[in-house]
Amino acid sequence: MSDSPFDYLAENYDKDFTESLSGKMQRTSVWKYIENLIENTRTEKALEMGCGTGEDAIFLAKKGIQVWASDPSIRMIEIANEKARQNNLQLSIHFSQTGFENWHPDIQGMQFQLFLANFACLNCLPPDKIEAAFRKLNSHIPIGGRAILVLLPPLSVFETLGFFSRLKFRKAFRRWGPQPKKFSSMGMTQGIWYYTPKQIQKIVGSDWALKKKIPLGFFLPPGGLHSFLLNVKIIYKIIVKLETIAAKVNFLSGFSDHFLIDLEKTK
Repeated sequence: MSDSPFDYLAENYDKDFTESLSGKMQRTSVWKYIENLIENTRTEKALEMGCGTGEDAIFLAKKGIQVWASDPSIRMIEIANEKARQNNLQLSIHFSQTGFENWHPDIQGMQFQLFLANFACLNCLPPDKIEAAFRKLNSHIPIGGRAILVLLPPLSVFETLGFFSRLKFRKAFRRWGPQPKKFSSMGMTQGIWYYTPKQIQKIVGSDWALKKKIPLGFFLPPGGLHSFLLNVKIIYKIIVKLETIAAKVNFLSGFSDHFLIDLEKTK
């Protein structure tokens, strides 16, 4: 019996998000940022929360980094392990089924130069649990270590405008209002909390300093129009160009589809 609603999403997760044009566009931006970071810092070990089907862990392992990655979904972990095997990276990646609010069980006493929580896994936790998770994380990240977090903000401008234009008002405001919002799959429910970059900075505490924040997917069309518009070559190229420009405007981070926030451990 599965105990995670994400187990039921695992089979089609790569097809629905990882391999989608919008997913590839946003993940490519995250990878470019991380690539630049690890080229300019000494990164030997990385800790990942909410690893899903292992795309980011495999990316890091191919860069020569040892990765300890966890996810609450046993099916996601099974798929991730199979990907690692196919890429001959079993010795470089250590996967574990662990809840979002917990840590990989094998990291006691270990230090990591990089912590990664990609594509909204922290949106599955309320503020007090994120705060508690970072208190535990502090003992595993040395001064100068980095945390790269990618979250969903409470307002995505183009998503809201897109749903408005099609008179889908409930969807237009789906990120707004009282939290948590509820996500259900196969009779199981997961709470979703939306955060601004400023809220995340406050929650993680004074041991972490903001290095950079970047909007991701600011110009992405809303769900339902993704496939149609992004498959038009000229439209896709225009959106990629606009995204490159938007990435330089930090202010847009709180109004995009996702945002990346880079934090440095200072204490």
